[in-house]
Amino acid sequence: MSSAYNTTKEEVTSLLKDAGYAAGEVSNALKSVYNSGLNATANVLKDAGYAVGGVTSGLKSVYNLNSYRTDVYKIASALKDAGYGVTEVSSAIRSNFGSSLGRMAKALESAGYAVGGVTSALKSVYNLKNYSSHVKDTVSVLKNAGYEATEVTGAIRSNFGSSLDRMAKTLKNVGYDLTKVGSALKSVYNPSADAMAGALKDAGYELKEVGDYLKKGLGYGKKTVKKALKSAGYSNKQIKKAFGWLSSLF
Repeated sequence: MSSAYNTTKEEVTSLLKDAGYAAGEVSNALKSVYNSGLNATANVLKDAGYAVGGVTSGLKSVYNLNSYRTDVYKIASALKDAGYGVTEVSSAIRSNFGSSLGRMAKALESAGYAVGGVTSALKSVYNLKNYSSHVKDTVSVLKNAGYEATEVTGAIRSNFGSSLDRMAKTLKNVGYDLTKVGSALKSVYNPSADAMAGALKDAGYELKEVGDYLKKGLGYGKKTVKKALKSAGYSNKQIKKAFGWLSSLF
């Protein structure tokens, strides 16, 4: 077809779409006639106006993408490169590959989607609610996908409305270290020293960890640290015992 009529694959795709051919049929033609690769075919189909569901199904069949463990990364990358949105890609991949929440998060991150869009997509496609378990699961898969604590915190707050205390507890529970947790909370919530101390205490950090982070991590002075620790519920005796450098304030 291409040599006989000297037509480009874009022109052929447009003609075939107008004639009613499905994305899978066109994908097969592009691969056979033009030796078109996965990403190139995805781009041409998107430009021709094919919906992401049909494109995903067609690409999976024509390019023999049958592994839910590895091929989801290839197809997510091709669809992102073609310009499809993160939520429609997530839905199409789940429909065609049955991908779990964790694998989907990794595939979308690998494809280059930003954490805010990924969080919104996961919430929509997997019907996640503002339950503690759903928020924790989402934070966990985003962490495992490689997103940093601060960007995850911002995305979770935007999509689930999580409070400072819940976020602190969740970040700790999924394995982010105290420095990253504190930095994320400060960046996203900008809490007072008192609020930060309370959130970290409620999250399960020890008195020594909380006090040291307030002083060394956030740079608060002695009076501010003492007041924050008292506000969080620690006694004068506990504070004095844990921090010799605060003894002059008692």
